[in-house]
Amino acid sequence: MNKTKRIVNVLVHDRPNVLVKLISFFEKRGFRVENINLIKTDKPGISKYNMIISGEDNNIGKSSKQLYKFVETIDVNLL
Repeated sequence: MNKTKRIVNVLVHDRPNVLVKLISFFEKRGFRVENINLIKTDKPGISKYNMIISGEDNNIGKSSKQLYKFVETIDVNLL
C-alpha cells in the first residue's frame, strides 16, 4: 500500500452542504482530508476548494474523476 498526499482543487457551485459532501466523498473512500481551503472566485455563486488528502495513490486519481458526478462540481484538478 503506497500512501501519498495529493492536492485536489475542486471548482463548485455554491450550494448548501457542498463542503460536507466533499469531505464525506473522500472519507467514504478511505482518504483522509488533512487540509481544506475555500477560495471565492470572481464569478458569483462559484467557489474553489483546495484540499490536501492522503490515501493510496492509484485510488486518488480514480476517485477525483467521480467528483464530476456531483451536481455542484464544475472542474477537478489533481496536483
